[in-house]
Amino acid sequence: MPPGPVKQRFRAGRAIRSPACGCGRPLGGVDRAPEHLASGGRLAFPVLTLSREETVLERARAAFEVVEHVEEQCYPLGEALVAQFSQVEQLAAEGSVRIARRGSRWWWATRIFVAYRR
Repeated sequence: MPPGPVKQRFRAGRAIRSPACGCGRPLGGVDRAPEHLASGGRLAFPVLTLSREETVLERARAAFEVVEHVEEQCYPLGEALVAQFSQVEQLAAEGSVRIARRGSRWWWATRIFVAYRR
C-alpha cells in the first residue's frame, strides 16, 4: 500500500490552520471501526486536546454504546506554538482546542479512549 499524504510540519511564523482539518483521520477510523471489529471487540483511540476532541468523541458515542476515558498524558506547548500563542489562545476561546496552565507553562494532552458495544 502506498504511503498516505505527507503533512507539512508546523513552522514558527506560519499561520496556524484550524484543527478542524486535523480530525478527519480519527473520525474516519471511528466511523469504520464497528464494521471491522469482532464481536466483543474494542477500539482504543487517541484524541488530542489540540484538535476538536469533542467532535471525535461525539462521533464515537454515536457509533458505540460505551466510550471510556482510560489514560491521559500531558505535554508542555512547544516553542513554535508558544511563539504563536495569540492564535492558540483564540482557538481555545472558540472551543477548537483545549489547553491548561500549570505554573508558568501551558499544556496540552493526548487522551486515550476505549469504545465498545455491550
